[in-house]
Amino acid sequence: MRPDLPWNKGAAVLWLLEALGLDGALPVHLGDDDTDETVFAALAERGVGIFVGEEDRATQATFRLSEVGRFLDYVQRLGARS
Repeated sequence: MRPDLPWNKGAAVLWLLEALGLDGALPVHLGDDDTDETVFAALAERGVGIFVGEEDRATQATFRLSEVGRFLDYVQRLGARS
């Protein structure tokens, strides 16, 4: 069930980026369901959307992952180098 409002995850992410003054940031969103599609669409020109799951379905995400754990381990190792 979703509220009948002109508000969704994508609108919330864009609002947060503006409210926090993160115009130069590269937002990354990982999601696994239909409600994440609004974020993938909102970030299409300014961030990275990553669909998580084995499901083969259409998505507006830039990338797909079947497992988040290995991805986060990789990101952590990258951060440890700096």
